[in-house]
Amino acid sequence: MEKRYQQYWDSLRKRKQSFWEMGDEITKKIPIIYTSEPISLIDSIPKEISRANEIVEEANYFIFNGKKKVRKIPFLSQLLPNRLMPKAENTSGHLFLTIDPEWMLRCSDQRYTSWTSCFAPDGCYHFSAKEYTTSINIAMAMITNSDMTKIIGRKFVIIPSRSYNNEREAIVFFAKHYGTFPIHYQRSLSAYIAESVFGSNKDNWKITSKAEDCRDEEAKICVEDASNCGNSSFRSGDGKSIWFDESFFVFREKGTDIENAYILFDSEEEEEDDEDSDEVECEYCGFSWDINDLYSVYHGNHGDRNLICEDCLNRVAVLDYFSEEYIYSYGAVKFWHIDFRGDACYIRHTTEEYALANLIEIHVIGGIRNDKLWESELLYADKVPNSCIEYDGEYLCVDINEDTDSAIMELIKKLEGDTDED
Repeated sequence: MEKRYQQYWDSLRKRKQSFWEMGDEITKKIPIIYTSEPISLIDSIPKEISRANEIVEEANYFIFNGKKKVRKIPFLSQLLPNRLMPKAENTSGHLFLTIDPEWMLRCSDQRYTSWTSCFAPDGCYHFSAKEYTTSINIAMAMITNSDMTKIIGRKFVIIPSRSYNNEREAIVFFAKHYGTFPIHYQRSLSAYIAESVFGSNKDNWKITSKAEDCRDEEAKICVEDASNCGNSSFRSGDGKSIWFDESFFVFREKGTDIENAYILFDSEEEEEDDEDSDEVECEYCGFSWDINDLYSVYHGNHGDRNLICEDCLNRVAVLDYFSEEYIYSYGAVKFWHIDFRGDACYIRHTTEEYALANLIEIHVIGGIRNDKLWESELLYADKVPNSCIEYDGEYLCVDINEDTDSAIMELIKKLEGDTDED
C-alpha cells in the first residue's frame, strides 16, 4: 500500500475497528446460519406444458394437476438441452467482513478474482478502492476459497455516520456484488451486522431490495468531499471523484429516521495548507504525492512539463529514447531502432521535432494513382545504411544512400518532374 494511504489507515484503524465492532481484528469470519434455498424452477418448464396443466412447485418436486408428483431436475433434464438447464448454487466458500486495506485493494485484481471492474489496478476508477480504505463507513464483504487465495464474490458494505461523529446510523447499504454471492450468504451477513455490529435483534430490521426504493434511501445520505459518484444516488459535495456502485439491498432498523447521515473520508482531514509541504498533485489523477515520488512528463518540445504519479505514468507517457525523459504518448513519434547489422530490432519513441531532424523518413509507396506516386505510410528509422525494417508483416530493405541514377529516382523524375525535391 502506498505510503500516504498507509498513514491514513494507521491513524484510522482503531476507530474503524470500533465502528465495525471488530475488536482487535480487521477481518471477521461470518457464520453461515441460513441454508441454501432451492431455486425456483417452475419458469423453466416449457410454456406448452405449463399452459396445459396446473403445476405447483415444492422444494424438490413439481405436482401436476394435484395428482402427479415428479422430481424437478430429472423432469427438466428430459425436456431441456444442457445449455438451458438452470444452474444450482453450489458455493461453499467462507464468508468474511473485512476492513483490511490489502483485501479491499484486491477487490477487482485478477490475480485474486475472476472478474474485473473499474476498481481494477488499471481501471478508470482504480483509486476508489484506495479511498474506501480511508472511510470509517466502508467495509467489504467477501467469499473466499478455503485457503483465502481467491475471492469468489465480494460487495462493499456501507454504514453511514450520524452527523460528523463516529456514531452509526441504523441503516446498511449493500452494493451490488461481483462474482458469486448467494442469497443465504447475504442473509447471514445481514443477521451478523444487526446482532454483532448494532447489538440488535435482526427481527427488528427490514431489508429493501427493490431498485427504486434503494435509490430513495441512497438519496438521503450525503457523501463528504466526493463528487462524480457514478451510478450512485448518494448526495455529494465538491471534492474527490470516486465511484459508488448502486445498492442492491438496503437493511435498516424499523422505525428509524436518518437525518444528517454522512459517508466520511478521513483523507481530507490530513490535507492542510503547509508552506513547507513537499506534496503536490498529480496532473492526471489529482491526488497529492511527495514531489520526489512524481515524474516529469514533457510536451513534445520538452518545454512545459507536468508532474505525474507512477500509477498514471504508463497511461499517458512514454520514454524519449534520445533524451531519456518522459513525453506524452499522444505527441510521440515511433521509430525503428536499427542494430549494427542493419536490422530493426525494436521500436522506440521520440518527439516529432527530433524525428524530423535526426531520423530518416521512409516513404512507403502503395502504388500509382492518377499518374502520381501514392504514399501509403510514412515511417521513421535510424540513419543506418542498407537497413531492414518490418512493415505490414514483410521486410523492407532501406537504402538511404542518395543515388540520382537509381531506377526509383528515374521513376520519380518521370512521374513528378525533374525539379520535384520531395
